[in-house]
Amino acid sequence: MKHLTTAAVFFILLNSQFLHAQQVSIPLGFVKAKITLQNGQTLQGNIKEDIKKRAAILFMDNADAKKTLYNGDQISSIVFDEQQFICIKGDFFKLIVAGEYSFLQKLSNAAEKPVYIGTEAMFINGSEGKIGSYYLYNMASKTLQLLTKNNMETIANNAFASCQAAIAKAKSINQNISQLQDVVTIYNNRNSK
Repeated sequence: MKHLTTAAVFFILLNSQFLHAQQVSIPLGFVKAKITLQNGQTLQGNIKEDIKKRAAILFMDNADAKKTLYNGDQISSIVFDEQQFICIKGDFFKLIVAGEYSFLQKLSNAAEKPVYIGTEAMFINGSEGKIGSYYLYNMASKTLQLLTKNNMETIANNAFASCQAAIAKAKSINQNISQLQDVVTIYNNRNSK
């Protein structure tokens, strides 16, 4: 009986050390992520995000622990914390609704941010609007439109003209831009019955 108890304790300790080793594989301050670069290359590893302050992320490769700083103009999309983000004009956007039209929220401001090619600084134009602003993005034409209370109705009428249910929903949200995500969802699902 004593040998059985000793064996059980040994396996419990071994299992807890195995679980502990798995938990510490992601360095402090980093989260697991998947990045797609502008050239289409996909990278999996860990990132430390600095999206709001620097419009960039620090990527650490799983294989060799090499760290590389990527600016928003080098990234096409990124997934971390179970959320997808896309980069347009050097800025990071949270992808709230994806589809023919995407509903986005701006998370960085890359305007006038210097990016160095060797020793020469280049400046990114970034996108209009400020952090927290909402946008409608046409995936086919790659058109990004800043949504404001003044232009929301016009943009919705033009973008969703072929879907009366989306137009009706847009009119019912009383210019609450954050609720436009429901309108975009209705429009993107219009043909799936």
